[in-house]
Amino acid sequence: MPNVPQPPAGKERTAPNRRPEPQSTRAETTAESVPSGSEWTRLFSSRWLIGAVAISFLLEAAIIYWFRMRTPQETAIVVEEIPLGSFEFSRSGDREKPVYRGQFDLFVRLSDRLEASERMQFVREQARLQQAVEEALRRLRLADFTDFRLSRLKTRVQERLNDELGFDGVAEVLVSNFKINAFRPIQQPAPKSDLPADNPAADAP
Repeated sequence: MPNVPQPPAGKERTAPNRRPEPQSTRAETTAESVPSGSEWTRLFSSRWLIGAVAISFLLEAAIIYWFRMRTPQETAIVVEEIPLGSFEFSRSGDREKPVYRGQFDLFVRLSDRLEASERMQFVREQARLQQAVEEALRRLRLADFTDFRLSRLKTRVQERLNDELGFDGVAEVLVSNFKINAFRPIQQPAPKSDLPADNPAADAP
């Protein structure tokens, strides 16, 4: 029977040496557990895009809701030129002079320095302001209507409106579709006397 060599006395047996694990394998395992930088970039960019689209939809819905829920008075305030209506006038001179008749549409432009309450007051009191315009027109002369610039007419109407409001709310008065025509008065025939005309031949003896 062959003799097996015995290890020297005083020395312990050592476990067989294991080969070290390759570093490439451990690096691949670590890379698989942590997302790469490009994946994080794609993730954040997709979330940002979804959030931006959602915000745009919310803003659009809010704007549409605001336009639909505005009251008629608020809509009138937004308009720069506010119509006050159509007005007629008539001026007559002596019996031999023509009669002038006309009409026009009146608009007003409010001051930019007005507060919201003052603008609301103008909208609420339009019927009373129309009467004020008619009173101002009755005090004008024929020359104020025949002036092609209508300067005095606009000035008097603006002053009357601001006096009625109690503050300088009307910044400008605008006139459109102005028409004026002259009419000759119809000459009425002289009334005939009921007494018979004098006949000189009848009085002769």
